[in-house]
Amino acid sequence: MENKKKKLWRTLAAVFGVICVLAVILLIFMLKGCEDDFGKYKNPSDTTEAQSTGTDLPDTTEAETEPPLPDNPIDWESLKKQNPEIYAWITVPGTKVDYPIVQSLTDDSFYLRRDYLGNPSVSGCIFTQSMNNLKFTDPNTLVYGHYMYDGTFFGSLHNFRDPQFFEEHKDIFVYIDGHILTYEIFAAYEYDDRHILLSFDFSDRQVFEEYLKTCLNPQSMSRNVRESVTLDGDSRIITLSTCVQNSDTSKRYLVQGVLIKDELTK
Repeated sequence: MENKKKKLWRTLAAVFGVICVLAVILLIFMLKGCEDDFGKYKNPSDTTEAQSTGTDLPDTTEAETEPPLPDNPIDWESLKKQNPEIYAWITVPGTKVDYPIVQSLTDDSFYLRRDYLGNPSVSGCIFTQSMNNLKFTDPNTLVYGHYMYDGTFFGSLHNFRDPQFFEEHKDIFVYIDGHILTYEIFAAYEYDDRHILLSFDFSDRQVFEEYLKTCLNPQSMSRNVRESVTLDGDSRIITLSTCVQNSDTSKRYLVQGVLIKDELTK
């Protein structure tokens, strides 16, 4: 009888051990961002360098009144075939942020736990909600992405906590069909968990201007602000929103930039 009990306990211990191992593997998978060959959707040329130097543009003749438009770096045709709800691409130099942006036509929370193709995924993807249009012409465009421990998706936005990194990395590039949008990062800080687009009526110029003042002087112990940037009611800003590193669900980490260039592309 005693031997049977020992065998039973050994069996239960072995089963428990297997369950623990599987749980750890599942946890690792949940905390790691989904990897994909996103480079396959980008054209070969390095457009970030091209748009700043203009070296890839062909020479113009005297008969031409305007230089030809540069190519758009994103292969929109291939992306749209994968998912027609993909409408933009975001790149933040110095971070791992280099992803397509999606927006659901039917459910604002659809992509919270789905990848950019619409498949179930605990990592989600980079997305906006229907309160923002698809042309980035709203006063404040909110872009959401999960904080991942391996730095994928919006995990590496926390690099902007470092004052030196913040000082040395100023750009956000957003690509949409026909445009390259360049934003200058002006602030990075912790904020509460309110839904910003539901909390402020940005169609009211005065409300928007008051909000911008708080962005330039955020009430946060963890903040970096670029003092040289000025904002007004005509500014168009982008807000990248993700979770904080300590899993405090009452806070968000925001990186914000103001539109400084809208370049037309083919």
